[in-house]
Amino acid sequence: MNAFILVSAIIYHSAEAVQLAPIITPSTFLLIAAMLGVHRFSGAADFRAAAIMASTSPNAEEVQ
Repeated sequence: MNAFILVSAIIYHSAEAVQLAPIITPSTFLLIAAMLGVHRFSGAADFRAAAIMASTSPNAEEVQ
């Protein structure tokens, strides 16, 4: 979205795109950072759950 706004502002000399850029750019970066944070937390929880399930399985010695 940011690239589209930037390209449209450059090509079409759009005043609206230039006005929207200061609002959209930080919020896009914050959304990306939030999604990476959620993925990091939930991914770690998935790996932890898989490790616990593997260690408590009856044939855990065979897996290792």
